Amino acid sequence: MNETLTHFEQRLVTQDGITYSFSVANEASDRKAVFVHGVTGAKEDMMIMGRKVATKGYATYLVDLPNHGKSSKIDIQTFDQMGEWLRNAIAAIGIAPDVIIGNSYGSAICYNYAAQGFLPRHTQLILGCPTPDISFMTVLLGKTLIHLPRSMIRPFYNSRAMIETRVAYLSRSRNAQSRKLLRTSEMRKIPYLDVLAATKMGHMMRSHNPFQRARLSEAAQRRTTVVIGDRDNVVTSRSIAKLRRILPYASFDIVRGVGHILHFEAPDHIVQHVGEVQ
Repeated sequence: MNETLTHFEQRLVTQDGITYSFSVANEASDRKAVFVHGVTGAKEDMMIMGRKVATKGYATYLVDLPNHGKSSKIDIQTFDQMGEWLRNAIAAIGIAPDVIIGNSYGSAICYNYAAQGFLPRHTQLILGCPTPDISFMTVLLGKTLIHLPRSMIRPFYNSRAMIETRVAYLSRSRNAQSRKLLRTSEMRKIPYLDVLAATKMGHMMRSHNPFQRARLSEAAQRRTTVVIGDRDNVVTSRSIAKLRRILPYASFDIVRGVGHILHFEAPDHIVQHVGEVQ
């Protein structure tokens, strides 16, 4: 792998009082790719896929969600604000993306961004394990956290037992390396993760689920690829059927033997679709 192309530099850019944290590699390339990670995740989670896309000739941007990493803390009340945040982040970075790639909650943000009409006419959309339903883990965790004293929430969420529970639930591949990567990611986020803000963002999937609201145009769908693991505990077979109804003109790639963490379990299955447009 070309180290010149795949070396990521960390950046901060502030516009209208909001700071956007991102990493970029192969910045000189004319083609641009933007990655959006999931709730409680981090831009570093997208780096394996980002390096692969950079070697395909794309300037690759990995963005931290609001209330994650060094991006600004924002009191977000609706999912439309998340789509607007992505539009503003891309504008602040100053690029016109050729492809936008989301994972999990990040895919929901990308979907909302496109449904609001922000997706440029030439831009490809790749949705990794999008979430039209609320997962059992999200519901259970939310009910548990509201009964804990505020001082106990962070220690509970970051306890070894909770980390191992999340790893077992989310990573369904038999590949030990992918589970190790997820475990490392969970440990890396401990110092900065705002659990309450992230939990609130998760709950917005119930009250403002973007997949149950505005739909993508046929033209946008034909530039959309949905990638899902067939062992995903979050995006179940019922969820996949719902996505096919919501996105009848999109392409679907169901990956065998993996779960919800495609960026660690099956990064090549997402990367291979970059540049493919119906």
